[in-house]
Amino acid sequence: MPEQMLLSAIHERQPKIVANEANDRDPKWPLHELMGVEIETEDFAYANEVAEELHDYWTTHHDGSLRNGTEWVTRYPFAGKALTTAINMFFAKRRAYNMSERTSTHIHINMTDENLTLDQFRSLFCLAFIIDPAVFRIADENRKWCSYCCPLTDMSEERLSTLLSSDKKTRIMAAINGDKNEDKYYGFNVVSLRKHGTLEFRHFSCTQDKEQLESWIKLVQEIKKAGISFDNPKVMLEMMNTPD
Repeated sequence: MPEQMLLSAIHERQPKIVANEANDRDPKWPLHELMGVEIETEDFAYANEVAEELHDYWTTHHDGSLRNGTEWVTRYPFAGKALTTAINMFFAKRRAYNMSERTSTHIHINMTDENLTLDQFRSLFCLAFIIDPAVFRIADENRKWCSYCCPLTDMSEERLSTLLSSDKKTRIMAAINGDKNEDKYYGFNVVSLRKHGTLEFRHFSCTQDKEQLESWIKLVQEIKKAGISFDNPKVMLEMMNTPD
């Protein structure tokens, strides 16, 4: 049986990520990969003026779940030197904003690679499941207790089984989308595959530290790099099912 490609398994039409053209490689990143970043802030001083300054790299959105909240989102998916520039621009000056238990950072990584197979995605998912507790410890252990960043162990067995073993496109798509009535988001968010063609990592708190954000982005890239290196998820599935 020919390998099933991830895009054909989850999309009626293959998504196109709109990216900027200035994506020269930067050796600081483990992968030359399109990334998206969302940073939630509260009481951001002079937000409108800063938004004008950062216009080419960042957009802003009002976030009603925050107190005087502003969400900063990379204008495009960036890779390489453009990603570095976007981050440098955000942290170029001492921005005045507050962080709280409500604010967080979300990191998206591109999954629209034309040669990416469904089995590679499943290997990546298994790896994410195995290391999920460690990622929370690295990022912010308290994030797992909110309904916007649940651990993968909270996911139903039926949904897990479908994601990892079903060969039926409609079932895979339903498992990617999740239960519309379920008010939980997972730290490793697969719903973003259908919406944006990305995997979203929601584990991270807000930060005022450029190096910390860069370390998180590198972690996400390394997770993808390691996960898709397994063409067959069997090894990872065995690790998932092995008692501690």
